[in-house]
Amino acid sequence: MKSKKGFISFVFLLLCAAAVFVIGWVQLYVPVEKYGVLVSKTNGVDPDVIQQGTFVWKWQKLIPTNTVIHLFEAKNEKNTVTVSGKLPSADIYSALIEGRPDFSYSFTFEIEASVKPETLPQLVKAQNIADDQDLSALLLKACNNAAGNAAEIILNDISSASDSFLQLSSDEILLLEHVNEKGNYGGVEIKSIKVVSSKLPDVMLYNTAKEVYAAYLSGVKNALLETTGSQVELASDDFLLIERFGKLGKVLTEYPILIDYLAVTRDDPDGALGLLDILHKGE
Repeated sequence: MKSKKGFISFVFLLLCAAAVFVIGWVQLYVPVEKYGVLVSKTNGVDPDVIQQGTFVWKWQKLIPTNTVIHLFEAKNEKNTVTVSGKLPSADIYSALIEGRPDFSYSFTFEIEASVKPETLPQLVKAQNIADDQDLSALLLKACNNAAGNAAEIILNDISSASDSFLQLSSDEILLLEHVNEKGNYGGVEIKSIKVVSSKLPDVMLYNTAKEVYAAYLSGVKNALLETTGSQVELASDDFLLIERFGKLGKVLTEYPILIDYLAVTRDDPDGALGLLDILHKGE
């Protein structure tokens, strides 16, 4: 009888151990071709990526309602992004040239991006992503940033050499290299980028208008400096005259009789003011 009870106890313990093992075996909760990230109330985001073919056991799963597993497909995604705008001060330079040429630009890029599975825990923690929809939004944001960087790289290049654009637009590897060097895409890897279509302004005409406008500004600056210099000189003379009349008022207050003298000598104001200066110095 005792042996029977002992056997039942052993089987019960064995079943409990099996249940604990199965509950904590988080790999069972992740479908094939999916990656899982465990988030628990007790420990936060777990750094281990859960996937089929790799044994992962987590004790946090044993506590009811303590954990949630976020599932991701983590595949490459392609996005088509258009970047458009105008060259700096385009409207000002366009107004200088007959016909008001259009200095706007437009690029359409096809960009492929992905995340490495091992980076998913960090993305869940830093970017607060929870499913494939959030992951797709993150990839699209990275593609938009990459497209903006690519457009800037191309525009900077063609401003000095018109054939540089042809090289960048045809050499996808070179463009990808420049784009990855220029930006950090928040854990997203830009796998490829190519120019699907483009609209470019006349860069040579733009640079000519830019030089003309710079020459115009230089002329305006010089004219302002000349005007300012003459105004400063005039203001200085006015200040000295006001100062002399201030002294005159003080002297007339002390010597009222000089008012009659000034009335007599009004045809010689310089002489009168000279006399007042002498009187003022002799005070």
